[in-house]
Amino acid sequence: KWKERKKIQTYIGTVLHAFFGIKCPDLVIGEALNFTYSRGELPKKVKRYFSSWLKGVMQTMIIMRCLRSGATYAVVNSAYTSQICSWCDCFGKRSGDIFHCLNGRCGRIVDADYNAARNVLKRYGDPDIRLFTPYKVVRSILEGRFQSVETVQPGPEKLAIRQVNPGANYLF
Repeated sequence: KWKERKKIQTYIGTVLHAFFGIKCPDLVIGEALNFTYSRGELPKKVKRYFSSWLKGVMQTMIIMRCLRSGATYAVVNSAYTSQICSWCDCFGKRSGDIFHCLNGRCGRIVDADYNAARNVLKRYGDPDIRLFTPYKVVRSILEGRFQSVETVQPGPEKLAIRQVNPGANYLF
């Protein structure tokens, strides 16, 4: 068990070192990784233990790497970041690595991780959704926003992000 943990930590550390060496981000935005989620054949207790341990290790190593490199680390509320379209704010469906927007006018089919990363970036500095906003409140805020918008939002080249320095490098 300890040998496998050390392998995982070494792998994560190596990838972070390489990334920070190439990109040198000024700001790293991450989701709050303090929840448990599990699927599969293992007992529920084992899956929860491993899942929470791995997320904690990843988050701790990212924070430590940010401290070493002088980057700022920001955490955002993760509710529904992988379930809404980052272009039109409509709820969609994630099928493995693909996200399908259910809005008839948008209808985008994009990489699910890319879509979720755009939502995490949008969530940074959001005045309505704070880190500890309950997920049910987040859902009602997101549904209200979608109902109030009549057209599809601009693509990524015109995406307006609040409180973000446009000249800085970001990891999200």
